[in-house]
Amino acid sequence: MSSNSSAHVAGAKLGSALVQWFVGWWQIVHLGALVLVLALSPSSYDRATRATLAREVYQATAPILLWFLVLSSLISLVIIRIVVVTALSYGLSRYSLQMVVRVLVLELIPLTTALFVAQRRIRRIDKAGH
Repeated sequence: MSSNSSAHVAGAKLGSALVQWFVGWWQIVHLGALVLVLALSPSSYDRATRATLAREVYQATAPILLWFLVLSSLISLVIIRIVVVTALSYGLSRYSLQMVVRVLVLELIPLTTALFVAQRRIRRIDKAGH
């Protein structure tokens, strides 16, 4: 009897986890749909909204823009040099440009951007908490 009840408990946990997974994804899809509708709605772009949006974007990005550009340029130069030298040493120089583009555009730049945004968010939380 205990094996039946433990199987029932395991099945209930699995079902609960599955429901939570679907609910989480549904919330993500729902939020994406709302943002898409608002982005495509002409009423979202009146003069006051555009001015507010421009001010918020400027205030959020201006303080970290210089450091982001400097660090991402330096890291990009180092990665480009490593990829090109490695490609040349293995005789794959014709693929070096493709590898550089893949490394920088698909991996490094989005990662660096995410790290800067996370760092900015952490600073805001710390300032609000203290």
